[in-house]
Amino acid sequence: MDKEEIRKIKENLGFNPDAPLPFEDMKYIPSPMLSMKTDKELYFVPQIEDIRVGYECEWWRDLTIEGDFIPVILTRKQVGMYNTNMEDKIPSLRVPYLTKEQIEKEGWEASQHFDNVYMKYDSQWCYGLWLLADNQIYVGTSKPNGDEQGETHPLFQGECKDINTFRYICKLLGI
Repeated sequence: MDKEEIRKIKENLGFNPDAPLPFEDMKYIPSPMLSMKTDKELYFVPQIEDIRVGYECEWWRDLTIEGDFIPVILTRKQVGMYNTNMEDKIPSLRVPYLTKEQIEKEGWEASQHFDNVYMKYDSQWCYGLWLLADNQIYVGTSKPNGDEQGETHPLFQGECKDINTFRYICKLLGI
């Protein structure tokens, strides 16, 4: 895509066509969030400090049957069980890496103009989400109308491996 095409897309989206988009010149590198991988690449074992009430993961129901994982949202009782004997229990949990489907289920819309970019709107702000390499995300915002039209303000850049972390980041940012 040449610079003139990018300029037209920015104008159509209501951005200042002369202002650079965050990471506009960065090279794209695929991550586990974006393509089909083996089980070891689709899931990770959560850290002890991540386990909390409401945590979405998959539980290995029967340790004697390989691959018998069921989706769960941890309750207070389950969290208590894991906290009392964590070393024995943590391998029985796995968490899927963040997927495009999960992002869309949270109300984000895939950009029609850019791959791995999602948008979300409220009455005052337009939020942009860029999926980067190595489970990294960038979240920025701009006012779709008014004096600041086209200015992009960074809100977050960092690791986001799963839906639990994604929801927590959005909650902290007020999105």
